[in-house]
Amino acid sequence: MKSTTKVALIKRKGFYNGQSGIVFIELAFTLPILVLMCLATLEIGLVVREYTTVVERVGLATRYLSTRTPGTGYLQAKCILAYGNATCTSINNNAILSQLDPISGSSSATVNITDSANDAAERLYQRTSPSSSNGVKVNTVRLEVVNYNHYLIFQNYLYNKLGRSTPGVAQFNSISMTMRQAN
Repeated sequence: MKSTTKVALIKRKGFYNGQSGIVFIELAFTLPILVLMCLATLEIGLVVREYTTVVERVGLATRYLSTRTPGTGYLQAKCILAYGNATCTSINNNAILSQLDPISGSSSATVNITDSANDAAERLYQRTSPSSSNGVKVNTVRLEVVNYNHYLIFQNYLYNKLGRSTPGVAQFNSISMTMRQAN
């Protein structure tokens, strides 16, 4: 008699309405979509973080080269790009951008450094005043990173399971910066 009273009590309070399996069916349909949306958000966040890291390090390396005389400091600037410092060592768990590593030689991205030592066009003419026709030559340094790729986390699953032969990458456009260089 007590068990029938509990069932009647549960029915009256709304805990049991005859549709207990519907919730799990709805969950089975929506959960994969929610998981894919979370993974896509994670991947986009990682791409943006890596892009901003490369842009920041291009600025640091160009700033470093702007304090050096033309033709010097190329290796240190490439170390700044790959490791975040001029000594090519990993410090404070800094993200190592292995595609830009000048030491290993396995870099897949290209780093182009041009200044007045290797390109005469980087020696620009600057007028001393707007009304004068004469002026001085100013050295500039340009650092450019080309073909930098972010390899997707789920590339193996997505591309092997879908039958594609190319890896999943997010390829960045060329990232460059130009600054005035010491004479």
